[in-house]
Amino acid sequence: MTSGVAQLRVILHNVQVGTLTRSRSGLVTFLPDPDWLDSNQRPRLGVAFLRDPSPRRAGTGLPPWFENLLPEPGSVLRQRICARLGLRESDSFALLKVLGMDLPGAVTVTNGTSSQAELPLATDDLTPGELEYDASWRFSLAGVQLKFSMALRGQKFAVPASDELGRWIVKIPPTNLPQLPRIEHWTMRWAAESGLTVAETRIVPMADVQTPGPTDLEPDAEVLAVRRFDRTDDGARIHQEDLAQALDLLPGAKYVDQGHVRVGHDAIVRLLSDVASEAVAVDYVRRLAFVIASGNTDEHLKNWSLLWPGDALRPTLTPAYDQVAIISLPGFRWHPDRATQAHPYPRLALPFGGSRDLVSLDEARLHTFAHRSSLGRAATILHEGLEAARNAWPAIAPHAPADMVEAIEEHWRRVPLLRDHGPLKS
Repeated sequence: MTSGVAQLRVILHNVQVGTLTRSRSGLVTFLPDPDWLDSNQRPRLGVAFLRDPSPRRAGTGLPPWFENLLPEPGSVLRQRICARLGLRESDSFALLKVLGMDLPGAVTVTNGTSSQAELPLATDDLTPGELEYDASWRFSLAGVQLKFSMALRGQKFAVPASDELGRWIVKIPPTNLPQLPRIEHWTMRWAAESGLTVAETRIVPMADVQTPGPTDLEPDAEVLAVRRFDRTDDGARIHQEDLAQALDLLPGAKYVDQGHVRVGHDAIVRLLSDVASEAVAVDYVRRLAFVIASGNTDEHLKNWSLLWPGDALRPTLTPAYDQVAIISLPGFRWHPDRATQAHPYPRLALPFGGSRDLVSLDEARLHTFAHRSSLGRAATILHEGLEAARNAWPAIAPHAPADMVEAIEEHWRRVPLLRDHGPLKS
């Protein structure tokens, strides 16, 4: 129960697109602004609102589109931010209020009017010095992995100034996966060599990163820095939304389903053909080919995003990000010790042609996917993408970690669609 009714204003490119109101009982409602609706939803907030402009309500947390702006429940980043600011991890409304000026994309959330007292926050009692320290935690990045929004100062990454937005994301690997930054970097380089547009990445020693709080890494440990595509070089915001937002699904539904909802790659191609363009759908299929080629089994809905630059009426895909050869990580490889698991073979996050099992991805699955996607050239485009990845591999293999090279070569021997293209050349 809250002490009163609290309201937040949702702003996009200096236009109020709606309000989020939390009632005394805890019900949160997003009410689109009538003037924004009358303007044909310009600027665009997201696909879900174009398909259904009605108010959104949530009995717990926030309506899905807004819940996806925050670090995921249970994530290290959410735990740290809430602990420092004295918030309950389950209080998404309060968390959005605190982080509302530095969210993914161009949307901001600010205090609105309230019929009673404003929402109380633990930060209200902090001294000016403590508030300045806490400003370094007032950014929001979606996902589970610990990461920070940072500024590049020369060759070092630092906490942005209070009036500055971070232009880089620095991802901190778990201590049991020290090779993760290098694997992700070289998977991203492979994607670029394969002809995809990708976010810039750099491998950085921890000694060159000034984080707002402690980590468990030694100074010589490696982390990954990723240039943000939702921020310009001069610090302006570019609007984006991930596919979980576009489909109006909560973050917990990012892998396969939410109740009766089931989302496969074919359905996403149809969605993109409808709300974006056939060219964007084709781009998605090319990226999907690389996902299969690289053994990236974490291609869930939050790892694909749409970009709404300026006053665009239709979105495009953002540069590819979070491309990781998951197949090369311990516990995810093609290995005999998986035989005792519920699913002995590696699986995609989302169905392809009706299956998630990589071992079953053959021509029949591809043609099922192509038919369901309603994109006539889908099979040809995907084969072209696989061949592009195969041809690009020799430029990557000499630099990639040995475990990654070994795992990728095994992967190409195991997946029927890949095997049909012939062995990889190192």
